[in-house]
Amino acid sequence: MRHLETGKFCELQRNPSNIRNICILAHVDHGKTTLADSLIASNGIISNRLAGKLRYMDSLKEEQIRGITMKSSSISLFFNMEFLVNLIDSPGHVDFSSEVSTAVRLCDGALVVVDVVEGVCPQTHAVLRQAWLEHIRPCLVINKIDRLITELKLTPSEAHVQIQKVLEQVNAVTGSLFSSKVLEENTDKEPNCKSSEKGCPLNTLYDWSAGFEETDDSSLYFSPDQGNVVFASALDGWGFCVEHFAWLYAQKMGVKMEVLRKTLWGDFYLDPKAKKMMKGAQAKGKKPVFVQLVLENIWALYDAVVIRDKDKVEKMVASQGLKIPTRDMKHHDPKVVLSAICSQWLPLAHAVLSMVCSKLPSPLENDVERVERLLCPRLRRFESLPIETQALKESFLACKSEGSDVPVIVFVSKQFAVDMSQLVRGMRLLNQADSCVEVLIQESGEHVLVTAGEVHLQRCLDDLRFAKIEIDVSAPIIPFRETIIRRPKVDMVNEEMGSQNRFANQRRRRGKTEGHLSEGIRVEGDGLVTVTTPGGECTVSIRALPLPEGVAHHLEESVELIRSMEQFNTTLHENQDNMLDAIRNFKRDLEDCFQGMKWKNAVSQICSFGPRRCGPNLLLNRVEGYTRPSVWQCIEKKLCSAGTYRDYDNSIVSGFQLATLAGPICEEPMRGVCFFLERWETRGVQTPRSVSEGITEVKLASLPSGDEQQSDTESEGGGSMAKEGGSVAGSERSDEGIRSDSYGSCSGQLISTMKDACRFAFQMKPQRMMAAMYTCEIQATADVLGKVYAVLARREGRVLCEEMRQGSAVFSIRAALPVAESFGFAEEIRKRTSGLASPQLVFSHWEVVTSDPFWVPTTEEEYLHFGEKADSENQAKKYVMAVRKRKGLLVEEQVVEHAEKQRTRARKK
Repeated sequence: MRHLETGKFCELQRNPSNIRNICILAHVDHGKTTLADSLIASNGIISNRLAGKLRYMDSLKEEQIRGITMKSSSISLFFNMEFLVNLIDSPGHVDFSSEVSTAVRLCDGALVVVDVVEGVCPQTHAVLRQAWLEHIRPCLVINKIDRLITELKLTPSEAHVQIQKVLEQVNAVTGSLFSSKVLEENTDKEPNCKSSEKGCPLNTLYDWSAGFEETDDSSLYFSPDQGNVVFASALDGWGFCVEHFAWLYAQKMGVKMEVLRKTLWGDFYLDPKAKKMMKGAQAKGKKPVFVQLVLENIWALYDAVVIRDKDKVEKMVASQGLKIPTRDMKHHDPKVVLSAICSQWLPLAHAVLSMVCSKLPSPLENDVERVERLLCPRLRRFESLPIETQALKESFLACKSEGSDVPVIVFVSKQFAVDMSQLVRGMRLLNQADSCVEVLIQESGEHVLVTAGEVHLQRCLDDLRFAKIEIDVSAPIIPFRETIIRRPKVDMVNEEMGSQNRFANQRRRRGKTEGHLSEGIRVEGDGLVTVTTPGGECTVSIRALPLPEGVAHHLEESVELIRSMEQFNTTLHENQDNMLDAIRNFKRDLEDCFQGMKWKNAVSQICSFGPRRCGPNLLLNRVEGYTRPSVWQCIEKKLCSAGTYRDYDNSIVSGFQLATLAGPICEEPMRGVCFFLERWETRGVQTPRSVSEGITEVKLASLPSGDEQQSDTESEGGGSMAKEGGSVAGSERSDEGIRSDSYGSCSGQLISTMKDACRFAFQMKPQRMMAAMYTCEIQATADVLGKVYAVLARREGRVLCEEMRQGSAVFSIRAALPVAESFGFAEEIRKRTSGLASPQLVFSHWEVVTSDPFWVPTTEEEYLHFGEKADSENQAKKYVMAVRKRKGLLVEEQVVEHAEKQRTRARKK
């Protein structure tokens, strides 16, 4: 096909009604890039023979090596000399979901590609949901039909059943998205009918099915008779929709094309005597029309080409009126013969592009809601935007380019200035270009690159190196969490732990803790830790308990809401009823998660969340006679009287924040720990006073643990300076109405004391490490299942479920794998299975490592099983030592310095 001239392209761009902006979405290895190659070959950019092999849209070297798309690529194509199709090929790997989100937001339609053998996979769910949320219209391409013939050896009838199952799976996902939307809308419309209101009976029931009857969802589902489904084999270069065969048979059979289009797919069969399409093929045991007129012809062509039946192939070519070059017909490779015949009989590019141009909308058909969402940054409403920004909506809807005030959307690529640091600017641009990339700067000055996974990390590093940036990459930093658990009932050899052994372990743990205690610290038998400040002014008593797993999980899911609660408590907000309702619901759900007498009134006693005031740890106030400001004051609107405790309340909370940010095991953040403030006594503490005008206030903020002693020194120095000025002492006045977060003379000491008390209370309980876990989805055949299980077992993984896909020999394995063991996992499993298995890793949850990092044998059975040194591998201890070594903390390892060759004893002759 000849290339289109530049002038024609410019002319097409001026007509928005003939422009289609689309993206290709699919699970990894379902054929997106191969399909894009066929579309590009239709415009003469690459050869038809190279389509599917060249991977034209994968321009990165790493993409060609790994065989997966890692960056979205775009290209402009034309169709029938009147339509301009702007195509974006997006990645299918879960690590590059941000690229998919960007592509979907920029397009007006999407091609969802599904492998007919593997069916709907996890990323297929994700892309369908993404397209639904962005209000773009999708079309379906059921790809790799040839695998049903060559690999699974299915008959046309069996293949028809498999195709129906895949289509039902895709429509089931769409139906669930539609149902959730209708239920959400009905919930918003549901009247708040209370029993106390007039006209609302006590037994009022809400009809949830009312919204489904009123809403038309017929156009949402994929159906071949509607023209939004293409059956294809992108690798062999053929594809068709129902309309194509309806047009072919309308000329031969003398039947109206509209009748054939409606009956080629469905429960219809062809009655040869009456020469009519009859309904009820399944009930009468007849072959469906789709099998008889479509699939059997394709199967016959494959059989004739593979067994090299030259006469039959020539007859089929002549019956369709095709002109195949002799060179292609005599080629020794059956794939070349198939491609040559099918590219004329069932042209893939024509089927896909005709569906795109007829079923997907143009930019002029954008709905108002979608344009408003594009203009709104983050969670802002369109009505809250400036008037100038709201005026741009009309320009978007009309797709006008006249004038100088219309919006312009561009992609910013990497640019490096000579007068700036290349590394800083390169990482900043990488952060802007990829929403899944986060750049942090540690206190040591090192730049930390946070990515979605191993493959994503490798691509980001390749981008930096491609920009001529010299970088030195460290080993990956694995996140861990520290937590406490209930007393175990069995020992390391699964023997029931008696009271004597349990008390021995408690004494051992208590003795180990007391070995590091200093003066002013007292530990009681029930785990209550009492700590006094160095000056003896304040004494606090702390107890630690593990939070229920449901509470910790709920706190992690509500991080943004907890962070907004802090803003509501410190500032005045109006017209935020939705946010206040969300906070009330969060409090109610949190109360439901706490069960048992020991958690009675726990929600109302919450002082703070930690770390960073929004984490999955709690500080509860159980000091008798002290009612502090509640974290729920934005919805309770209660004022608390000021007092001595209130003046130093911020120091208690700051100490709790520092303790939960760096735990005692290896200074990793805590998770799922609740600290009870049981007692708080003050002796001889002066209440902070507000300073009169003309005197400069000195406020000391809480510092990290390494600088706390310096903070205390500066605080004492500030106090002595205030005492020297006689004007200050004479002008002191109390202002009980306004109590700001001032710092008294012992505030810094109280922060350090509270931090130490929380850490010691934590150590009095059984300590455990928590590892981040991936959910691993693996598609593999039965031949390589043993190798897959061997790799999982070697990396501390465990299989959650295993099921065989119906109609195929492919097994779907779902496993849990620690993040710390995942590096190199994908490459190893591909090598072990010769490329027949490829995993998808998605972060799932935090899981407690069962082994105790400080365990030593205590019983006779443990000594017999593990030996006196117990030097067998302890997974938790291995993780702890690795983290402590990375952070420069004390590790228990033997380092041999100035080693000499060992002298051996002379043998006696």
